[in-house]
Amino acid sequence: MEGSAAATEEEREGEGLTEEEAVELLQVENETRERCEARFNEERLQRPAQLVWRMFSCATNASLTSELRRLAGMMMKRALMKEVDWPDEQEPARLRTAVLEAVSKETNLAVSRVLCDTVVALATEVLGDDNDVNQWPDLLPFLFRCAKSPEWLQRLAALHVMTELSAICPAPFHVHLPLIMNFLKTCLGDENCTIQCEAARATFMFAESFERPEEVLLFQQLLPSALECTQRTMRNGRMEDTEKILSELLDLIEIRASTLRESFDLILPSMCTWADPTTTGITADIKRQAVEALVLLCEQLPAAVKKHAEFMVKVIPLVLSCISTLDDDDGWYNFASECSERDDDPTMSELAEENLDRLCNALGAKVLPVLLPWVHEHANDAGHWKNRYAAVMAMSICATGCNAVLKKDRRGFREHLSFVERMASDEHPRVRWAAINCLGQWCFDFAVRYEHKQRARARARTHTHTHTH
Repeated sequence: MEGSAAATEEEREGEGLTEEEAVELLQVENETRERCEARFNEERLQRPAQLVWRMFSCATNASLTSELRRLAGMMMKRALMKEVDWPDEQEPARLRTAVLEAVSKETNLAVSRVLCDTVVALATEVLGDDNDVNQWPDLLPFLFRCAKSPEWLQRLAALHVMTELSAICPAPFHVHLPLIMNFLKTCLGDENCTIQCEAARATFMFAESFERPEEVLLFQQLLPSALECTQRTMRNGRMEDTEKILSELLDLIEIRASTLRESFDLILPSMCTWADPTTTGITADIKRQAVEALVLLCEQLPAAVKKHAEFMVKVIPLVLSCISTLDDDDGWYNFASECSERDDDPTMSELAEENLDRLCNALGAKVLPVLLPWVHEHANDAGHWKNRYAAVMAMSICATGCNAVLKKDRRGFREHLSFVERMASDEHPRVRWAAINCLGQWCFDFAVRYEHKQRARARARTHTHTHTH
């Protein structure tokens, strides 16, 4: 190891916090939190080294509750975020050695995770911009030993630290790529569900970090297993873990979508099922992530998506059906109040409208053979005004992305215009509003196609129905 971790408590503490005071700082009650924060900041300013060691002592104190130990680990990491004035130059090495030893002995998942995050923070600082592993020569050997450990928590620790470091400083891992690939492959098939989840997340993150063609090819071989692991995680009801994995999958699609070109058939069924508004037992965040994954693929790989007929047939109706999920809000027309007071997340219907716009811009006229039949079918749904609303909004939204083709088809354009004008007389006010909004949008998108007579008709419709209830 780099140095001895046997410095005495007296040497480390000086005039710093006692153990009782340190434990008091970890209290989370509202009435004491402000005072504890002030004391913590004072110690970080005046005695940062002693504070780091005292928090480390609390984090590894088995007599404390796991929650207090986890909080102590987080406070230690916070204390390390600012430059620490160490009493001697060997002190940082002693701390790194002590933290690795603590990771190897920890048996609590939450505490292990925060200690691993501290390892990542320490490594980021010590390796520097040059990613020089010689500045912490014990780190990689330690991680590879943990990777082979029979203890699942040590394997998980190795996986977590490697994954987080690969996103920050990937260079040290290039020479160890065969070992990492074998480790990931093993973890994806591990009997422990937590390790499987972390391995799927790690696979997507590593795939983002490696750019050379031969490296990309290697990770492409692991992606099917990672996607299957994601599906397994969902089936097991691990929603939070699924959200974390999907978050990394979204990053991979955005950064390096080409690695997923051969995995469409694995991605499409699960994402469509999870994004479907009728699917139950799935969090709203997962539904949003699933839709985002499908739309991002269309944006990042439009040529490949256009060639994948099933992709278009499934994704476009899915997004259109999500528009129909809008709330039946009596105050829907109060846009001024909505803009000034609303601070919540957009609804699924609002996101679907945005996503349809993105699909039309990415895929252009290729969406029309799927979109138009859906629109005309649902526009005639007399029993469900939300479907009629979605049909009209779809026509309004597709105008920009499909502008060139719709302009070229003069006869078709007149038919579409007649359809929207007819919907401006719908019995439901929100459908009428959608039709009027569409006509106004088309005045800009299709100005050259509007004859004076057609414009007059559109203005007449707008005047007649704007205030109809």
